[in-house]
Amino acid sequence: MITYVKRYKCIDCNASFSDVNPIAYGDWSFTRTAIFSILNRLKPYNATYASIARMFGVSSTRIMEIFDTFVRIKRHSLPRVLLIDEFHFSRNSKYKILMNFENNLIIDIVESRTHDIMSDYLFKIDLEERKKVEYICTDMSFIFKPLLKTYFPNSTLLVDHFHVTRLINDQLNHTRKRIMRKYAKNKKSREYRLL
Repeated sequence: MITYVKRYKCIDCNASFSDVNPIAYGDWSFTRTAIFSILNRLKPYNATYASIARMFGVSSTRIMEIFDTFVRIKRHSLPRVLLIDEFHFSRNSKYKILMNFENNLIIDIVESRTHDIMSDYLFKIDLEERKKVEYICTDMSFIFKPLLKTYFPNSTLLVDHFHVTRLINDQLNHTRKRIMRKYAKNKKSREYRLL
């Protein structure tokens, strides 16, 4: 199912070029039939990239590339209470997950490294749909506060309880460590005096 493209090299000028392969799918080394077959194998809810990769003798990354290129999942409509959270799939990739806070349904996942990407994404959603959002729940960074007020004029910004709890725990740990360091310094100074 995987096709290999022949490359030719000129002996005189060392230039190389590829042979035109009528059954290959664009720049992919797969036939159309192979791509359709891979996408069909990915349909069951328990299918994994790794299992499909083993089946076709390619890497999981290659199967992910095929999925990302050929599959377009339609965005769900915006809910009354919208949760926007940041998620890192890897060190270099940042995503914003838009979720219905009331029923935990994922609305969409947006690869978002900058405000511009998120701004473009929200701009494409119809204003009437955006006006229906009453509450937006997000983390405590408030980086998106101006952006959210621009695109969701009827909404109230809320802080996710998880992030509030984490902030309280971080502050308690910071205070505990500061006090422990203070007592550790006092203990050392008393030991020096005893000597």
